Amino acid sequence: MFFTLLAVFAHARAGEEAVLFSQLNIDGGYSAGSGWNITGGTAYLRDTFVGYHSTASFFSLTSGATLGSIDIALSYEQDSAVSDVYLELQSSSPSVDLPDGTIIASGTVTVSTPFNSDSIGLVSFRPSQSVFLQANKTYWIVAKPIMPESYVIWNSFPASPFWLRERLAGSYDGTTYLERWSNDVPAFRVTGVAIPEPSAFGTMTGLFVILHTSLKRRQK
Repeated sequence: MFFTLLAVFAHARAGEEAVLFSQLNIDGGYSAGSGWNITGGTAYLRDTFVGYHSTASFFSLTSGATLGSIDIALSYEQDSAVSDVYLELQSSSPSVDLPDGTIIASGTVTVSTPFNSDSIGLVSFRPSQSVFLQANKTYWIVAKPIMPESYVIWNSFPASPFWLRERLAGSYDGTTYLERWSNDVPAFRVTGVAIPEPSAFGTMTGLFVILHTSLKRRQK
């Protein structure tokens, strides 16, 4: 009975949704006063033309998992009347390691936190269908403007140490992405349910067998 309960408990723990990857502070925070533009082709900031910008950031997991949510730090520029953002989860091109245009999941999110606000406003995106994330594979989160006049900021997370430069990507047309390096990276986290590798199940089963055999010997 003890080992049955232990096995059920371990299975429940393995099936819980948890943070799989994070580019946020320990407390879930980020830099509210800095970030990367997500702007449409006719976007202006206080009479200054900005133009089209799409921003992408990547992640990779050490074990396979079912995607739960992508929680992304977005804020809107108060001069903009449009605060929606189109998010895509794309695979990575093996030749250049940049977004390859293959959309795995996508959807629209609404941004409700103004730029440089004291409040923390993570926007959560959950796919409508189940998405399996492979281990040791690069995935890109791509944020695109909804309307030509859109002006949204993907708030940043300062790399540590401060002089360390991290890799991201940007686009001026929403299709072709260029590599960028900065010590301020787009802030987000990925949640999901980790799926242990077959070897992990084998190891766990072996431990249960050993413990069960040991207990039976003691009972004799």
